[in-house]
Amino acid sequence: MRMGGKRSAPERPTLPSGRFGNDGNRIGSERLESPMSTMHRLGSSAICLMIPVFLLLSCGNQGQPDGKAVARINGYAITAADFRRELAEHTYFNDIAAVSLDDKRRVLDERIMRELFIQAAVRDELHKDEAFRQAIEKYWEQILVTMLLKKQADQLSRDILVTREEVLAKCPAAAEQADQATVDERCAGVAEQLREAKKSEALEYWMEQLKRQATVEINQQGLEELR
Repeated sequence: MRMGGKRSAPERPTLPSGRFGNDGNRIGSERLESPMSTMHRLGSSAICLMIPVFLLLSCGNQGQPDGKAVARINGYAITAADFRRELAEHTYFNDIAAVSLDDKRRVLDERIMRELFIQAAVRDELHKDEAFRQAIEKYWEQILVTMLLKKQADQLSRDILVTREEVLAKCPAAAEQADQATVDERCAGVAEQLREAKKSEALEYWMEQLKRQATVEINQQGLEELR
């Protein structure tokens, strides 16, 4: 959340008119790429795209004071609450059990440098550049698809059932064991593998049904003539 600051808020980026209407909804018959391929393609690359785009967008959100500032850069305040959230994310993604003062200083230094980059970019009006608008569109699509797939996968997981017979079929070494604890020990991970496989299968079926129920028009001649 941004507060204070000496720079003026940049204009909100306008999405390309060929893909979105005035209300932000998609128009035309253009399709997103396969949700499954998008899900596999995301990850660290999507995060790398998200961070600079989000930070540059947020420079127009002044917000309300949210605690004392841990640093100020040209009048812009990094609040303690915001920095704590960023520090918590850093420790989580870097498997840091207990954060040290050096960790805090390093993360804060990186945050200050990013803020200086953002301020320089806004001064140069890069947020009005066509490349930035395209990055926003790409970010919007990727995150929206990822959220949808995660929501659907979570819903499908509730209906997935793995039986003991299925586990034993994949783990014959424990088939003769009557003790459930012994079976669990010898077949550790098999049940989870079966669950994930069933979830993937259910998700693929859901995506296939999504395509079957949609009206998709393809200009075959235009496709063939494309050079």
